[in-house]
Formats: sequence, structure tokens, C-alpha cells
Amino acid sequence: MDVDKVLRDLTKLAKKTEKIKQRNLSGNPNSKFCDHLNAVAETISKLSEFPTEDRKYGYATAAETLSDSGALDVVCDIAAELLESGEYEYEDKSDSLIEASCYVLLQLTGGSELAKDEVGQHKDLLPEILKKLQEWHGPHLERQLKASEEELLLSTINIVHNTALSEENVIRLRQLGATSTLRLYVGSSDPMLRIIAVLTLAAIVTEEEADSLATSADMVKTLLGTLQDALDDEDGGFQFQVSELALACLSCLWMLTFDKKNKEEMVKNEELLNVVSRMCRDMSLSSDCRRAADGIVWALNEVVELKEKGLAIAQDFLKMITTARQTRKASEAERKKTEADESAAGGNSGHVMLSYQWNDQPIVKELCQKLRSCGFTVWMDIDNMEGSLAQSMADAVDGSFAVVMCMSEKYKLSPACRQEASYAFDKRKEIIPLKMQKDFTLDGWLGLIVAGKLYFDFSEERPFERVIQAVKKAVPKNQGGKDGAVDASAIQVPLGASPAAKKESLLTDIESVKAWTPAEVQDFLQKNQLNGPKFERLSGSLIARLYRMYKEDEDKFFAYAENNLHLDAYESDQLEQSLKKITSA
Repeated sequence: MDVDKVLRDLTKLAKKTEKIKQRNLSGNPNSKFCDHLNAVAETISKLSEFPTEDRKYGYATAAETLSDSGALDVVCDIAAELLESGEYEYEDKSDSLIEASCYVLLQLTGGSELAKDEVGQHKDLLPEILKKLQEWHGPHLERQLKASEEELLLSTINIVHNTALSEENVIRLRQLGATSTLRLYVGSSDPMLRIIAVLTLAAIVTEEEADSLATSADMVKTLLGTLQDALDDEDGGFQFQVSELALACLSCLWMLTFDKKNKEEMVKNEELLNVVSRMCRDMSLSSDCRRAADGIVWALNEVVELKEKGLAIAQDFLKMITTARQTRKASEAERKKTEADESAAGGNSGHVMLSYQWNDQPIVKELCQKLRSCGFTVWMDIDNMEGSLAQSMADAVDGSFAVVMCMSEKYKLSPACRQEASYAFDKRKEIIPLKMQKDFTLDGWLGLIVAGKLYFDFSEERPFERVIQAVKKAVPKNQGGKDGAVDASAIQVPLGASPAAKKESLLTDIESVKAWTPAEVQDFLQKNQLNGPKFERLSGSLIARLYRMYKEDEDKFFAYAENNLHLDAYESDQLEQSLKKITSA
């Protein structure tokens, strides 16, 4: 039996689905349809027997087949109706019918982007699943659910998880209240349910809701335990592929490292450090898993000085950090020597780094080729990733004179992209932002990094030449580069002023404002009567950025206040008057 034979059988079944969807007087699917849907589920189950590549092809093709025939929509309808009624019994076939429909949806959403989107956008399915998850929560905690209901609970929460991995569904899940529903299961005694809830929350929470993933001993223990179980799983007991589950756990742990308190707690967990250190070197794991593990190690590096305070650090981890530091010093010394040699020879030292999320790779590769054809040295991860991936990233940022940042929702949610962008910002690199997605809000950590900058809109057109002009302008003048002018028409939306024209006195004021405590920020707001939710999100750092923006270009400041802070004319003027007082404070 080959995968194409299975798909041919499935195609025949799919074409009959709509015709067989007969209804009797009771409104329930008739016996013939129950048998038909079970046959569809059984055929799809055969795909799991094939090697990985055939299996991926099989699930993707199966989803297309069921979608084109309308069968996928029928399965969603049936599952939603059964969940809403709660009456699964029909000629002793009810359990098999709800199981079959959920099995089909679970397998296809796990293996097909098309199925993720179509199932996630079905009018009734996700709302009914979330209602059922709320209804089952109490009985589940009290162990009062039937075994069949526990299985259905696991299947449906898995379906929610799979659909959450598509950015098309994230906003809808938030609007449906999925965050509060999933939080109910973070405390489940069932480790699989608990981890699925955490992983799904990781995909859908906003930055303001990140407390859902706040580190605690229990949370890290849950992630670590699931990670170890997945790595040791020999009988395929997990519903996820082992590499997918390991990557999901690592991604959650990686996201936690962006909080300083989290890092300080995580570095004390010797078991965690041992596992992550081992995974960095485990070539049997996917490159994505190794990259996530490497990112965690790199992030925890900066708190390893706790060792000097008597903290016992895992030896493997300590050895890895020591080696990484030695490599980093050698790399830094070599880079500086190369820069000095090239500068002495009158050439341009440094390169352009392209920071992006893999969904945008085709466009970024085209940009890379165009930049290289203009004589620029360009760093792109597909050409340059060797050894420690996090170290390669750091070296790439260190050796760059400009970082082209290709922004999208997936970029904002990616811990790898966040690590790159944050490091580039900390190193005060010239950042050239590109907006790759039309309906995308620049907020949170990414909004702070690009505040005060102008971006190029790549969501519809491809203004490559204008980006090239911006890169030319970014070439350091003292390294032989020519100062190019940026075409003003390239700028689509003002985010504020470029930080190029800085003055020493202005920098002094900015640094003092950036250091404001929350209490000092609150005092500033109260004194200037900046009341309401629009002003509540201001921090010392953001006020400093706004101050710099206002000093350098008032027009850009007002555009930012209107487009990003959503202030009306009166509120913008009120903020302007408040910023003016900073210099006299």
C-alpha cells in the first residue's frame, strides 16, 4: 500500500460525503452517514503508517481533497452540532461519530495549514469547543467525566491548539475568550492537558497577557517534564510528533527567558540546564529544536554570574557557557582586526544583516540578491549558520552596519526574531524596518524597538530600490561609504524620527527620562493631567523616545501620536506641552 492509493480511496469517499449527509426526522445523522464518516476517519488513520515526508504529503493532500469536495465543512458542521447538543447517542453509533469527526479534524489540522485555517474560521466549531471546555472544566478537576468525555476533551483542546498555530486564527481565538478558557486547564492534574493549554496560550496571548505563562516552579517543571517524556517516548504515546512537542516546550521556555526574573529562576534549575545543554548537541533533533535550545542557553548566559555568588550551576551548562565566551572573544577580536584592515585599505567594513521570519524568506532572498548586486556584503541565515546558532546571530549583528528588520505578526511572536531584534537594538545598530504584512499592529516589544523610525511597506508593493537607498545612507562615512539619499516616497507610515541627528544635551535628557521608575512616570502623568487608558501604557523608555522624536521633528512626533498612540488633536497637544516641561524640570 502506498500513500497515493490511500489518497485515491479518500477522494472517492470525500466526493460522496455531501450526498450521504441524509437526515432523518430526529435531526440526527442517519446510520449510513455514521458508517461513511468512520470510513473517512479510518482511511486518514492509514496515513500515520507512512514515513515522515509521505505522511506530510498525505495530510496536506487529504486536507485539500476534503476542502475542495466540501467534506471538511460537513465534518466541522457535524462536530459543532454534536458538541452543542451534548446528545451523542444515535443507534449506538454516537461515540464513534463524535470520535470520528474529531479524529479527522485533529489529524488534518495537525498536518495541513489549509485545514488549520478552514477549521479555525468555521462559524460554529471553535465557539462550541470552547463552550464545552468551560463546561467540562469542573467535572474534569473532580474526576467526574466519563472516560469517553476525557478522550473528547483531549481531542478538542488539541484541535484548538492546532488552529492557534495559524496567525489567521489568533485574533479570532482571542475574541472568543480562548485565553480565559485555556487558563482553566493550566492547573489540570493531567500532564498532557496541562501542557497543551500552556502551549496554546503561548501562541495566542498578547504581551499584556503574558502573565498566563509566568514562570513558577510548577510551570517550568511541567514544561521540563513533558520535554523529557517526549525525548524518551519510544512507543509513540504522544499525540504530537516528538520533535513538534519538544520544539513547543522549548519555545515556551525560550519566551520565558525574555523576563529577567524568569531567567534568574531558570538558571537555578540544574535539571533544566542539563537537558537544554544536551539538546544543543543532539544532532538527532531537528534544527529548529537545536536552535531553540541554543537560544535558551544564550539568553541564560548573562545571569550565569550568579555562579560567583555561590549558586551551583550544572557543569555541562557552565562548560558550554565558558566555551561560548571564549569563542565570542576570539570572534570579536578577529572581526575588529578585519574592520581595521578594510578601513585602512579604504573599503567598507561590515555587512547588512537581514532579520526575518521564515514565511517571508522568498521576498527576503530577492532583496538579498539585489543588495549583493549593488556591491553590499549581506548576511542571511541560510548562508551563514554554523555551530551555535545564537552565537552566529550575535556575530552577525556585531559585524553589521545595518540590520534590515522584516516585520510581521509571526516575526513579533517568534522568540528567535525577538532575540535578534533586541540584540541589534541593544547594540545600537542602524535598523531599517520593513513591514511585510498589511493588517499588522506594531506594538509590544517590537513597537518599542522601531519607535522613532520610518518603515518601508512591503505588504503589497516591493520597493526594493528604496530600501537599497536606505542601506546606502546607513554606510558609515568614515569607512568609505557614499552617503545616499532615501527617496521620501518610500516612507509609507511615520513611526517617528530617525535617531541620526542626536545632540549631547538631548542624549543627557533622554538617558535621565529612560531611567524613570514607574512611580516617577505616574508622577509625570499626574502633574501634567495625562489621564486615561491611552496614557497609562507610557513608560520612562517610551516617554524618552517621544521626547527625542519631538525635539528632532515635530511633524513626525504628531504623526506618531495620532497613528500609534491613537491620540486626538487635543491629547497630542497636551502631550506636547508635557514634553516641553522636561527640559525645564
